[in-house]
Amino acid sequence: VELGEGAPETPPLWPLEQLALLAQASVVRAASAADATAVEQLEPYVRAVTEAPKVWAAATRALRLKVRSDGSRPRRRHVALMQ
Repeated sequence: VELGEGAPETPPLWPLEQLALLAQASVVRAASAADATAVEQLEPYVRAVTEAPKVWAAATRALRLKVRSDGSRPRRRHVALMQ
């Protein structure tokens, strides 16, 4: 979901909110592991956590999800690994 120029920014998430988003992302990934739309569904969850990580475990899990979801596209995989 992309916001327009006039849309307000998302407020920083608390650590518990970040972990809840990652849990939801894991459920989405497990439910549609072979589906091509799973990557598109995971992106907002991962982006929300990686924008302002508060807990190292949440940041690490988000980056791992990003690498796995971008694994099918070589360029995006390289960029995800370099983070």
